[in-house]
Amino acid sequence: MALVALVVPLALSVAPAPASARQRPGARLPRRPPSVEVYKGQIRIRARPATTAPIRGYITGAGRFPVHAVRSRGAGCKYPWYKLGPEAWACSGWLLPRRAKPTALRRLEASWRPGPFFGARTGRYQRISFYRTLPDLARGRALRLRGTIGFEVHSRILLRRRTYLVTRSGGLVDASQVTKLRRTSLVGVALRRARDLPLVIALQETPLFKIVRGRLQPSGARLARYAVRAGGRTRRVGGRAVVVLKGGVAVRRLDVALAGRPPAPPAGVGAKERWVDVDLAERLVFAMRGRTPVRVMLTSLGVRTPAGIFRVERKLVFKDMQQRHGAAPFYLEAIPYVAFFKGDFGFHGAYWHDGFGRRLSHGCPNLSLADARFVFDWLGPRLPAGFFSIRPTKLDKGGLVRVRGRYAFRPGEPRPKKRRGPAGFRRRR
Repeated sequence: MALVALVVPLALSVAPAPASARQRPGARLPRRPPSVEVYKGQIRIRARPATTAPIRGYITGAGRFPVHAVRSRGAGCKYPWYKLGPEAWACSGWLLPRRAKPTALRRLEASWRPGPFFGARTGRYQRISFYRTLPDLARGRALRLRGTIGFEVHSRILLRRRTYLVTRSGGLVDASQVTKLRRTSLVGVALRRARDLPLVIALQETPLFKIVRGRLQPSGARLARYAVRAGGRTRRVGGRAVVVLKGGVAVRRLDVALAGRPPAPPAGVGAKERWVDVDLAERLVFAMRGRTPVRVMLTSLGVRTPAGIFRVERKLVFKDMQQRHGAAPFYLEAIPYVAFFKGDFGFHGAYWHDGFGRRLSHGCPNLSLADARFVFDWLGPRLPAGFFSIRPTKLDKGGLVRVRGRYAFRPGEPRPKKRRGPAGFRRRR
């Protein structure tokens, strides 16, 4: 077994520390060191200096954090508690005191450049071998993955004349089993004023028609996929619903998403408050400032996407997600810019498909990476510098999210299979 290429250290992580580097319980420390530094991994931040206090978020190696106060060990932790900001206390053996002054902390959501991404979509009886560590690869102990699979790759190694890709988590996958995923060209539309609406966004390559004597006639021109056009007057021509664009040409109604002005915001929304409106029927996400839409984005939704009014519960720069069993399994690492608003439902970027505007989601609103980053920054709570994830507090509430309407299937979209009950059982409609 010969290792030809070395693994490149992963971004946002730090090399393992020697045992002497870890803070020792009971060690003599300065009364209040000017700064502390994360030596390894991610460290939990709590609202108060106690392990029973609410979790505020997580920090990682992003520079030296300022120390505002120190509490002696206790309250569930054998190391000292360091106050790093308002409602931000941390206690860990990997949080090391420094005599140097604090540094400017990196904003992790800004310094991270997602990709490149590799993945595969397997059939019912296909599997891809994924090794969590190099020793697992040497022993042949693999996870057998199926369904939708995706990784962020950082390096390659050559082992036994075979190339393996090293993922963000440190896992390894045979390069011949996956392909590089192309990024979508989709980017949301910035709106200068509310009267820029309505807009039409083509869900697929769409023919343009002329309206001649009450009939549709092909014009010979087509709208490219994701193309945006002004207009949006809906009418019926020859028994078919169409949308009339500027210039008098028309497109079939079911071939496009129609972005009209969203309804009035929920009660209590401030005139300048940032929030997000989701239109299930049109598969659109509107970034709102009070009553004014400032950006419209095409999304991929699912029939399980919940309708209602919510607030962001937590935000993460990226997150691994998996569902290894069931009818639609997936294993996806480093899903970027995640903002959960109801349990496991949340906005996030999708690098493994380019089917925005179609039903390619288990229920989370999927966005292009550029749009996911915009929504991540738009909705509160703001991610502090040096933080990897954040949860709302009384001082910084989660951004408001309204999901309205009802999901409507478009032509060619796969519909979920109806569950059949036992023999002789008739399911209620």
